[in-house]
This record gives sequence, C-alpha cells and structure tokens, in this order.
Amino acid sequence: MSKPNTLPNTLSRAITAAVGAAHQPDSAATPPDGGDLPRSVFNQIRSGNYAAAYLSLRTLPPNHVHRICLGVCAMRMGKIDEAIQIFRGLSLNPGTTVVRGDADDVLLINYATALLLGNLPSGALDVLGELKDRDAPAAVEIRSAIDRWARGLSFWRRLDWKLNHIEPPNRAVPIDFAPGIFPIAIPPSPPRPLTGKSSAPHAQDQITLSDR
Repeated sequence: MSKPNTLPNTLSRAITAAVGAAHQPDSAATPPDGGDLPRSVFNQIRSGNYAAAYLSLRTLPPNHVHRICLGVCAMRMGKIDEAIQIFRGLSLNPGTTVVRGDADDVLLINYATALLLGNLPSGALDVLGELKDRDAPAAVEIRSAIDRWARGLSFWRRLDWKLNHIEPPNRAVPIDFAPGIFPIAIPPSPPRPLTGKSSAPHAQDQITLSDR
C-alpha cells in the first residue's frame, strides 16, 4: 500500500484521552466528530455487554464513531468477517488498497487486528506499516503475537512466511489481548459485589482503551 499523509488523531492522543476520562467514570469522552454515543450504548460497552451494544449500534446512524464501535464489538463477539468489512470500508479509498488520508492510527490498528483474527497476518502487517506511530503499544502487541506464531511454524512453513509472507492454511494467530480499540474513552464499570467472591471488577469490565 502507498502511504498518504494521515491526520494527527493518533493512538497516543486516544490513550491520553482515556486516562483523563478514567477520573470521570460517569461521562463519555467526545468522539472525533463531536457527537457522543447514546448513554445506553456507552453503558453496554462499559459493562462488557458487546452483543447488546452491537445490536444497538446497528440501529444508529452510521457515522464514523458508531461504525468503529460496531466493528470493535463485532470483533469481540467473533464476527470477524463483518469486522474486516467495516474497517476496510473506513480505512481504504473505495475500490482500492490505498489507505485514506484521514485514517487515524486507532482505525488502522482495528483494521489490522481484524485481519489478524481473520488469519491474514501478512495483511495485518501491511496495515501496521501505514501507522504514523509504528511503535504504538497495540501495534507492538500485534507484531509480537505474529512473531510468536511464526516461531511455532514448521521449518518450511516458517521459511515460506519469512521469505514470502505466505500464511499456512488453517493456522490462526493466538492473541493474549482484548481485540479492538474504541474511539472514545470507556472507563471500567464500578466493582460489583459477588456473594462469597471477591468484589473486584469482572475481567470484561477491564477491557478499555486505556488498557491498550
């Protein structure tokens, strides 16, 4: 892919916004287009109810923020083909493989993650090559997952991957991180007491942009 200039709305800025929003758990950060998610959808995402958020987002006007959130929810539900379609449409100029000039790093990392989960690590690496901040933490996680996966291939498969970036069939790349980054800050839900158990937040409540 060729590399047009990207806008300065990078992952680092998104992470900074998320950290700030963590001190204001009852308010959503302002998305890039100036419109907030509906409170009900925000709370569904915040509580880790991605299936409900997915259904709600499908009924909303398809603006940039809603589409990215829909794609992340789709990834976390295992709807990988749909996530790839969403992020491809947002990231690339229509009918081409050229990254849009206004595609920010958060969007491209989501696209790369969807490709990775779709067993297309070579495509994921191509997209990561378009990042303004190529050392963004989420990008490093993706590359590390691919490196670990490649080391587990047989000698000839590994050589073919190294020389030609050809993926062996039916060899998924395992990941150890929550897939996808929301374009707004989603602080974790407050702890929910559980009878006879720790009152720490559920693991799914910890999946926030600031964790990435």
